[in-house]
Amino acid sequence: MEFLILDLALVTAAGLTNRYIPNPYSPEKTIDLIKELCKNTKERMTNQSKRIDELQQKESELNDKIGNLSNEENEKLKQVGKELNLIKSNYYLEKEYINKLKNF
Repeated sequence: MEFLILDLALVTAAGLTNRYIPNPYSPEKTIDLIKELCKNTKERMTNQSKRIDELQQKESELNDKIGNLSNEENEKLKQVGKELNLIKSNYYLEKEYINKLKNF
């Protein structure tokens, strides 16, 4: 996963680093901060993608058993479906936002 970092983001990061982490190695601190933010974003996107896969697999397993469901199991299936839809929605919104930033 690649990130496009806009000049404005670099200038803002440098200003915030100078303001909150004042020291003679400020440019290095700014670069470290940006690297850390990119790493955290990548990890979050990867984790969300894995969670989506897990929930889709669980939903599929539950759908296979749908003929024999009790009310309790039916509620579990509905809850997993809702959670999956929420996480997928957030994931795709973030992914779309990142793609818009890439194309900016």
